[in-house]
Amino acid sequence: MSVIGIDLGTTSSVVAVIRAGGIDIVVNEVSNRRTPSVLGFTDKLRTIGESGFTGRQRNTKNTVSGVKRLLGRKFSDPLLKSELSRLGGCNWVELEDGSVGVEVSLRNRKHTFTTQQLAAMLISHLREACEKYTRTRASNIVLSVPGYYSDSQRRALFDACKIANITCLQLINDLSACALFYGFYRETEKIDSKVMFVDIGAADTSIAIAHFTPGQCQMLAYTYDANLGGFDIDQILADYFAERLQKKIGFDAKKNSRAWQRIMDAVEKVKKTLNENERASINIECINEDKDMNDNITRTDYLELLNKSGLLDKLAVPIKAALAEANLDASQIEFVEWIGSAMRALPFQEGVSRAVGKPLSSTLNAEETVAKGCSLACALVSPLIKLGKK
Repeated sequence: MSVIGIDLGTTSSVVAVIRAGGIDIVVNEVSNRRTPSVLGFTDKLRTIGESGFTGRQRNTKNTVSGVKRLLGRKFSDPLLKSELSRLGGCNWVELEDGSVGVEVSLRNRKHTFTTQQLAAMLISHLREACEKYTRTRASNIVLSVPGYYSDSQRRALFDACKIANITCLQLINDLSACALFYGFYRETEKIDSKVMFVDIGAADTSIAIAHFTPGQCQMLAYTYDANLGGFDIDQILADYFAERLQKKIGFDAKKNSRAWQRIMDAVEKVKKTLNENERASINIECINEDKDMNDNITRTDYLELLNKSGLLDKLAVPIKAALAEANLDASQIEFVEWIGSAMRALPFQEGVSRAVGKPLSSTLNAEETVAKGCSLACALVSPLIKLGKK
């Protein structure tokens, strides 16, 4: 028997398991430590994770991603329309109870799945990967959720675990899991310290401030922007390249789901390249029939686009709100720890550092810390594990 922690992400998920001597990150079938949170449906089978991600450009109408963003929400939610538009070209529908569902073609038949069913498929896939990795049955899990998750969203995730036939012992706020892991291994390093945690993911931003004393951790503040993340940079870059493409060849990629997905995948690489280089190029073969897409952008133009959008200025809002909630001044924060895959973008790092007024600390693994904290939380509440420190 094993207990696991899952960081269920918008674009990718991470699984951690407590083993003798420490915490392991589970690798998937292609030995990656992160698994895409993508589900694909074809005429022959259902594909999840790596295989779903690989086939999404060819099968956009039957590929689902971002389930975490849709759990427990109503189709009538005014913010949902823009949300669905950036989660692929699949056919989202309103179910009888007003919740969100998706209609896909599987084995030559139309099927409608609830978001709970989709989340259950993904959780089952992650559990199976863990069981193959540990060669033991995974019976108990702890899942991370954003602090802004409503009661209905949390209940929907519990329902997904029931459908997946796995016992979810606890849902823990993602930055609470992060603080648990941070404090567990640094308990004796600082007698009294206040730490700010900044988590910028694909679609949201969370800020927490924790007060660490020997043997204790008190969460002083938790603020967020549920609609600010790495997707926003991708959208700005994709719009930039799509507009230039339309001027060059007269093709509107925004109206073609496959072409748009290819551009969105490509700008992710552009964003990473600009972290280290002054210029990045985008090259997509046959973007429209026999026409290729070949373009580039300089870092100066990239930063100008972000500044014009006001995206970086938005980062200061939840940071200042967290300081106000904790009744602290920025000078009283000893460390600013960052996590989240989108925080690898240098403009985000510079924006956070400017808002706090001090350099950032990067002692935590950006993608894996939350999952490790979840596994610790699972070990603390599970009767199967006795947790101790040497």
